[in-house]
Amino acid sequence: MADLKAVSQNLMHGNVGVTDGIYTILSDQDRRERIRGWGVSRGMSARLRRFQSSRWGM
Repeated sequence: MADLKAVSQNLMHGNVGVTDGIYTILSDQDRRERIRGWGVSRGMSARLRRFQSSRWGM
């Protein structure tokens, strides 16, 4: 979050929401990969993995 805030201030945006809305649009594939990575980095439970798999086809 601190990195995003630094970029936002450097671009002279009034708030991080402006920067986020302009520069952080993710493709469907990028979004799936980011969500898939949550389980690996956070030790996701088997139940949550099954839900994720059924919900988003991961």
